[in-house]
Amino acid sequence: MSIKRNESTTMTTLQNVLERIGDNPDRRQRAMASALRSLGRLACRELATIPADGRAVRALLDEIRPAARHLSVGRWKNICSLVLTAIDQRPAKCSRHPLSAEWATLLAPLPDKPFRIALVPLVRFWSEQGITPHDVDDETFARYQRHLERHSRKSRPRESYLSARRAWNGAAKSYSWWPSFQIEIDNRRKEYSLPWSAFPASLKADVDAMTADALAPDPFAPGAPKRSSPITARGRARSFRALASALVHRGKAPEALRRISDLVTTEAAKDGLRYFIQRLGRRQDPYLTGLACAQIYAVRYWIYRDMTPDDATRADHLEALIRLRNAITSRRRGMTQKNRSLIRRLDDDAMSRLLALPDRVWARYDTSERLKRSDLIKLQVATAIEILTHAPVRRKNLLAIQPDRHLIVVEHRGKKSTHLHFPADELKNEIEIEFELPERTALMFRRYITEVRPRLGIAESPYLFPGTGGGPKCDYMFGDQIAALTEQEVGVRITLHQFRHISGFLILKNNPGAHEVVRRLLGHRSIETTMESYAEMETAAAVRHYDDLIARRRAKPSDQPNATRRKRWG
Repeated sequence: MSIKRNESTTMTTLQNVLERIGDNPDRRQRAMASALRSLGRLACRELATIPADGRAVRALLDEIRPAARHLSVGRWKNICSLVLTAIDQRPAKCSRHPLSAEWATLLAPLPDKPFRIALVPLVRFWSEQGITPHDVDDETFARYQRHLERHSRKSRPRESYLSARRAWNGAAKSYSWWPSFQIEIDNRRKEYSLPWSAFPASLKADVDAMTADALAPDPFAPGAPKRSSPITARGRARSFRALASALVHRGKAPEALRRISDLVTTEAAKDGLRYFIQRLGRRQDPYLTGLACAQIYAVRYWIYRDMTPDDATRADHLEALIRLRNAITSRRRGMTQKNRSLIRRLDDDAMSRLLALPDRVWARYDTSERLKRSDLIKLQVATAIEILTHAPVRRKNLLAIQPDRHLIVVEHRGKKSTHLHFPADELKNEIEIEFELPERTALMFRRYITEVRPRLGIAESPYLFPGTGGGPKCDYMFGDQIAALTEQEVGVRITLHQFRHISGFLILKNNPGAHEVVRRLLGHRSIETTMESYAEMETAAAVRHYDDLIARRRAKPSDQPNATRRKRWG
């Protein structure tokens, strides 16, 4: 017995739903009551404060991390299913409705991925509604979207709708026998950057020339800059394209922007930065600082490159831009709020689960022929987490690992050791770094290469984590997979880059003051960078040390002197 929608006016909270179930002897009803009480306990909320609304309950379920509460995946799925069933948020009957003959014939030749799996729920809904392939239009898609928003049990119904929409358009483009109608994909991104073609060709030529000079500066030129890394140089070029676009949005004619010098005058610099301040809604942001620094670089090393550093015109221009940068720059010390929140949630228990995650995943999924592709991906992600645990490199370096290039096996007196080596020219700070991997990590490394990577069905690739086309795996996709697995297994969503912060946290927590160890492990060029980034960890360690001192002193017996009677003198 589930709660009917027409009774929801009197049962507005989950407490009302629980009271309605009462002491029902039915086993299914008792399970629903238990699931409701479990939800309140896991969410740390009274059931009377949770509305009996499908969307609100699904949002609450999404906020709970079952791994952090030591719940198995099966138990958590049961709780979610029983709670949603109790408030009558079961999947609509159309999800089990048979396909009409016309739709079944149309879908039969399609491959499962990426078409059939995404289209079957949509087509079942249309079959129940009596919509034929010839009736499909924008309104029928909108009707399906409204249906998902009201009745879907999925946590992200819009993603299901978008997946079906992409599959429909893809089938229309790939197969001549598919209905020719294509639904327009609305772009929800707030685009502002204009293509280079919108500006005079001389502007891009000037930016390209400055980029080439930054990558290979003349060492004998007066006031020549240090060589920039490719990432920095390309980011600076994107900054000038963004600044040019901002000036156009502020009313500047594109034809007037012919060279970099047109973008970095004092007035142009102010106008461009004002656009981004209004767009971001704040005057201090790292992106704004990056734009201002790109302008300063151009003035210091490119526009006046033939002038001496003490030239008055160059000095005045540079000073004006530096004042603009200082006005929008906040000297942030320590970790961001996001990383600080992560460290708070990684207590000893969560940290132990994180460090044991790779072994736990490999023990769960053997390498038999029964493994699905999703299982192989989890083994791949677990291997990446194992590498990041012992070698906390940046995202670009992790994805660029090539076993034949970066993996070095050294044999000494019959004992082998495995080293992960990154040459200086591949690292952001150009500081060569090498990690000796523990024996168990090296064994997992080899098992992944020989047993997992060949079965991923990807073309021959030199990369440890290959993507389609033989190149490295997409960094955003891999980062999402790592975050999803840590959330599932640990209860905390950890991004790829945050493993670097975790390594620094582990060292400083157990060895306060070991900043030089952290600097060498993470490859920082300056010890000041390390100390600024991890100063808060030192503060936390100092507070824990002080609390332990107070606790030890309190545990000691009182040392008050014994009271003695005053001696009387006769």
